[in-house]
Amino acid sequence: MEFSLNNKVFEYMGAVYKNSFTREETTESIIPDSLPDAQRVIETEAMVCLRSKEAENGRVVIVGTADVSVIYADEEGRIRRTVIGIPFNASEENGNVVGGAKVTATVRAASADARLLNPRKLLVRCDVLIDVACYVQKEIQLKLPAENADTSLSVQILTDERDMRLLTDVSEKTFVIREEYALPASKAPVGEVLRTKLTTELEDVKSVGNKVILKGTARLSLLYRPEKGGEPVNAEFSTVFSQIMEIGVKSEDLHFKASLVPTSIYFVTDALYSPDDRRIAVEAHFLAQCLAYRDEAAAWITDVYSGKYELKTGTAGFKLNSAGDALENVELVRGVVETAGQPGNVVSISVLPGVVYKNHEGERLELKTTVCVNVLYISEDGVLLSASKKMPVSTAIPWENDAEYSVSAEVRSEPLAVISTDGIEVKFSVAFRVECGKLLSIDAVDRIDADTENPKDLSVLPSIVVKRFVNGDTLWSMAKKYSSARELICCANGIEEGTEPEPNSVLIIPKIR
Repeated sequence: MEFSLNNKVFEYMGAVYKNSFTREETTESIIPDSLPDAQRVIETEAMVCLRSKEAENGRVVIVGTADVSVIYADEEGRIRRTVIGIPFNASEENGNVVGGAKVTATVRAASADARLLNPRKLLVRCDVLIDVACYVQKEIQLKLPAENADTSLSVQILTDERDMRLLTDVSEKTFVIREEYALPASKAPVGEVLRTKLTTELEDVKSVGNKVILKGTARLSLLYRPEKGGEPVNAEFSTVFSQIMEIGVKSEDLHFKASLVPTSIYFVTDALYSPDDRRIAVEAHFLAQCLAYRDEAAAWITDVYSGKYELKTGTAGFKLNSAGDALENVELVRGVVETAGQPGNVVSISVLPGVVYKNHEGERLELKTTVCVNVLYISEDGVLLSASKKMPVSTAIPWENDAEYSVSAEVRSEPLAVISTDGIEVKFSVAFRVECGKLLSIDAVDRIDADTENPKDLSVLPSIVVKRFVNGDTLWSMAKKYSSARELICCANGIEEGTEPEPNSVLIIPKIR
């Protein structure tokens, strides 16, 4: 006879693949005929855009472009710029990836450099840092006794329960930021743009109904050569933005993780647009990606017996990831970037963290990354130069068993640069962001059948057993061994339900009737 069970279904998005890796892209590029020959490379910086992301059977493909901006000095010492677009196609193979899986991805530059092969040809290299994850729809089914279950079968149930945070939706939206900026009166008109850099920061994520509101700030950094010559000028602008995106579930009591990745960026500063050379137009296309998590309380049957009948049971095993709260460790970094000669003035500084590596030692998880620091400066004799240095940064967090860690690093504070006797002293903060998920293994009873045609012969068992409660015993194990029930033992011994007896206490164990 089947013992009635209720079925509860938990639907979620399961991660079948996650990875963070760098992709080195190199190319040889000819300096355009409209530009003079190059004498030396001054600085190289890259801006990376995502073009597409797709999951296929057995692999995930990320396609994008790295626009590498090379500032160089020509034979007459004038500062010039050329931009080289390097397309990339990163394919990662994994047997768990299936076609149609939902893919999230972010891309950015980890480092970039260039060198002259001859006055008209450059060898350009860019390390692209890619974070990618693939998700598929999954479900688990857990069962508990039904309200109308037959109590005459004397089925005793042991359950376990766990709080879980499950990913319930993966959504995305494309949007555009169009903005026009005017140079402050204190800044000289633009002669030639040397470098453009656009960054975004998500500052708030709120939900209303089935919509999520993303708020943040876009920041533009413009380095240019003034129209009438002189030292390069750095100009900073910012725009506050807000975007509403729909998600596939109701947003009440959800937790969100959102990210932005550029798909294309355009800058206009030419004379046709700005006759006075004081206006800059920006059009930036972004992909917003949002993960929605819901807290669930799950309970399931772990063991079962009957005091009257032999039982046949079926079991089902599940493995799933339960997300946890994110934590941050912020490390202050100081160092000196050595320069060729004594610097006279710092023009700009950039700091690019690389991949974060994990190393488990004892009760600690060590996190390490390497940041690429590049300083653009003017020497005492008025020459534009740059200096770079790779600096290791590390931190540590407590290690937990059965935990899965997703880690990343970003520059949290505005980098500072001060001229020193040894070069340029830099100071900045690197935030290690750690998302700690729990790998849950669930073995649950999903079927109970009682052999009612052949009841147990309880007459051979004593009505009462007196037994000492020793280490390793539980009320459940003793009740199961002597055909009793936890409730009966608690009642006979004055034990509060839900608690265990004191060690070495003597228990009266009555038999189920």
